[in-house]
Amino acid sequence: MGEDEKFGPDARKRHIVNPKMTSDLKRRLQETALRIHNAVGARGIQRIDVLVSDDNRIFILEANPVAGLLAESLAVDAAAAAGLSFEDLAERYALTALLPAVNGFKFQSFTNDSYEVLA
Repeated sequence: MGEDEKFGPDARKRHIVNPKMTSDLKRRLQETALRIHNAVGARGIQRIDVLVSDDNRIFILEANPVAGLLAESLAVDAAAAAGLSFEDLAERYALTALLPAVNGFKFQSFTNDSYEVLA
């Protein structure tokens, strides 16, 4: 995918921030993302890319430690869906980048319905 497809004027039309899914699948996705985030020693905000099969099997594609902070980024749309402004998200990027350095902090839970840890 090229730069225009990722960041051009129509890029945000492809973002599915809160897809329809069962509460069980949503819980499994959140738990899986959280386990990966903590297992790899990630710091701050991270995006875990997944595919879900028709029978609800979860396939991990990658852990992306640079989730993006452009107005066109999926992270911005996910934050908005969780009620966070762009400014709130930018502040969380800065604050969560520092947390793991203090007492080995690990994320314990999610604070929104997106695929990104925004706690």
